[in-house]
Amino acid sequence: MKKKIIITSILIQMLLLGGCGNAIPDLSDEDMHKVEEYAAGLLLKYDAGYETTVISDMEIEEERARLEERARIKQAALEKRAAEEAARQEREEAKKAGEQEGGSSAPAAPVYTDINDFFSLSDVNISFTGISVTDRYPESVSDNDWQGVVSASKGNSLAVFEFTAVGLSGGMLDMASAGAHFAVKINGDGTKGALTTLLLNDLQSCRQEIAAGESVSLVLITEVPEGTEIEKAELIMRNGSGRAVMLLK
Repeated sequence: MKKKIIITSILIQMLLLGGCGNAIPDLSDEDMHKVEEYAAGLLLKYDAGYETTVISDMEIEEERARLEERARIKQAALEKRAAEEAARQEREEAKKAGEQEGGSSAPAAPVYTDINDFFSLSDVNISFTGISVTDRYPESVSDNDWQGVVSASKGNSLAVFEFTAVGLSGGMLDMASAGAHFAVKINGDGTKGALTTLLLNDLQSCRQEIAAGESVSLVLITEVPEGTEIEKAELIMRNGSGRAVMLLK
């Protein structure tokens, strides 16, 4: 065992010192872990006495729970950041409106429009198709699907706003480059920023080629208190300094 540890240490040092000149790369904890795993794998490969082991179901469940908790904490941080950004923009807009109206702090009347008109979409047409409330999105994923899964924090549910993008003449739908930011107002309450996710079909960060006649499903997600029934909803759209509202329900 002592021999294995020494050899592993030597392998790691060789990997770290390899490369251009004598420079030692500044590795993150994750990269260091990968180096250690690689070195251990080489050691085991040439160890005649090595025998594979099977990870127990309990260990798998413990690791799954650990990863889900990390994802929940990250998602909560993203939601807080989105809410703070939406609130900041609302305050700035109210301040600008007050200055324009001679010192009044009352916000300007909302400008209502369609998402396609607001973002000047010509090759693609986006239509709102519905709202669902769930605890997790997507509810199921394939084993090889690397995209993130969004889970509601304790005491909340996810409001999933669903859209369909249809290619008209074939072209790129690039919401990220358009500086698209979305928020929603549900049942007339305060504004909630759309969550930043790793979903492949997140409308806010979508960058996808859509052929003529092709249909693509997209979503925007925010959190609502458990038991919320959505009777009215407005989509608040921003593209840099522009702002408009689209009535959803």
